Amino acid sequence: MAAPGVSISGAGCYVRAVPLRFVLLLADGPRELTFVDGAAQLLATSYRGALKRVNLRQVGEAELQVNVGESVYHDGEGEAPGRIRLRAGSMILLGPALGVVLSAAPLMATPKRSKGSKWSKGLERLARACPEALLRVAALAEPELLGAALAATVHLTDAEVTQHAALFAALFEAGARANHATTRRAALAALRGDNIDAARMRGEIKTAAARQALVGATVMNALTQEDAQAAAKQREQADAAAAHAAATSPEHDGARAWPTVAWDVVAVAADRGQGWFRGESSLPAERVPRACADGSPMTHLCTLLVPREYRTRQPDLVALALFQGLKAGRGSRPRPVHPHEIRMEDHIGGDFAMVWLTADELARGPAGKGACCVELCARFKDPNVGKPTNGRGYKRPTPEQLAGRARVHFGGTTESHATKVQPRYLHVDQRDVGGNFAGDDAHLDLERMRIFWGED
Repeated sequence: MAAPGVSISGAGCYVRAVPLRFVLLLADGPRELTFVDGAAQLLATSYRGALKRVNLRQVGEAELQVNVGESVYHDGEGEAPGRIRLRAGSMILLGPALGVVLSAAPLMATPKRSKGSKWSKGLERLARACPEALLRVAALAEPELLGAALAATVHLTDAEVTQHAALFAALFEAGARANHATTRRAALAALRGDNIDAARMRGEIKTAAARQALVGATVMNALTQEDAQAAAKQREQADAAAAHAAATSPEHDGARAWPTVAWDVVAVAADRGQGWFRGESSLPAERVPRACADGSPMTHLCTLLVPREYRTRQPDLVALALFQGLKAGRGSRPRPVHPHEIRMEDHIGGDFAMVWLTADELARGPAGKGACCVELCARFKDPNVGKPTNGRGYKRPTPEQLAGRARVHFGGTTESHATKVQPRYLHVDQRDVGGNFAGDDAHLDLERMRIFWGED
């Protein structure tokens, strides 16, 4: 029998299986609605005390529609009063009961709700209106719901907590026993009264001692010790990552067949000895490659130190300089003027040259003015390091990954959705080097010494 204020109705012999379940968390236990031919119905008591009929209907393999006649708290789609769409992991507050949408898969796999969700206020109201229903959240053994319930108790006064001491003791202990680190941290935050500055300013909460007394010193000390250990581990990991980053230079060698680190090339204020964009090259005038069109000196685009894992020539060649010639007209290819000069031509006849440099040639620095100094910064978490781009095993980048890397970089993820180059490549963007790439982005394949274009 359902608790007062909420009744479940439905009849029929044919019950269609639905991939979603709707569970009401009531004062005397959970109640799961029976869907008859994809529909269910219940009567819920509104906050004004009137009985309201609520209809539910399956509208898809992973979505339920709830028709409500007045405003209710929910984290689905749509406005109330009206039709609300709920998915697995969604919650809706119906009178003194909490409705939860479950699926065959664990709720842990559903998207997390944001901290700014309407549920912060809805669960707080539930904790005051029907704390027994709040405890039913723990019975579902679902970490995110339990964590949300614990967070809601932070806003309760000491008197409200001690009024239902046994209930909240069970809730806090359930959080402390949860096999889920985030949920245990939520229990500790609730017991310590974290994030309650606003409530404390209103004079509603004087101390967290009343909560801590419910679970006892043993549980509290265990949670505090675990929290301290977790914080220490995070600091240790952060220190190790910082030390690794500090110790890693472009001379890093993973001793593998393919690169193990991608490198961003970023502009800096001072010369770090790792190269520059624009300006003039470090080569004497007689060693600057000549344009095919008229034999004039080619325009210098960039000179960059090449990370050790990306060097594909003899050991003493540690940097490269990229040049672009005039596109107007086609002439014979001029004689190379540098022993390590490589001529490249794109698919529309564009004239390019790349020159491998020694450490001494790089160290001369840019001639004249207009150069922008750069530094190579390791990018450790790129999932595509060491993989040919857009090939087998290559993971399509997310917008966050693209936003977090420089436009000019060695290896790793490229923003081009089609270009296929070997793992050892340099991606160059015309906005940084001042070239004319007709709006495309250049990929210099350092294995094959060819230039490829891709649209981002």
